[in-house]
Amino acid sequence: MHRDSCPRYKMQPTGAARSIGRAIFGFPFADSRMPRQRRRANAADVTLLAFRFSGDSICPAARFDRLERAFNGRLEAHVISTPDAAHKLDDDAHSVLTYEFESADPNDTEHPTRQARRRFLEFLGERLLGT
Repeated sequence: MHRDSCPRYKMQPTGAARSIGRAIFGFPFADSRMPRQRRRANAADVTLLAFRFSGDSICPAARFDRLERAFNGRLEAHVISTPDAAHKLDDDAHSVLTYEFESADPNDTEHPTRQARRRFLEFLGERLLGT
């Protein structure tokens, strides 16, 4: 898969999670909408999980800072340090759970993308299965 062809997965969240997700990730969002989205996240007990690489220009640090300020305790943010020669991650790495994950050595359980996937699956289990 080419780095620039990062597919969008067709997940179907409902209710507040759908609205908040669309406001943040599906479409451009304005600061004026963030208080409303934060209220909805608080009311529905929605926590956001986000990953990015530190050198990612497509998802800059300012976006994460903005989300952390807006969701104040409702965002679990993970930043993977790049470049990382030991794990063959360039400073332009972008797709934590797709391209960079698929490019990683499957036997390297300590690879940052493998750790991110584990956390993602734990997160889903906690919210969907109550584990």
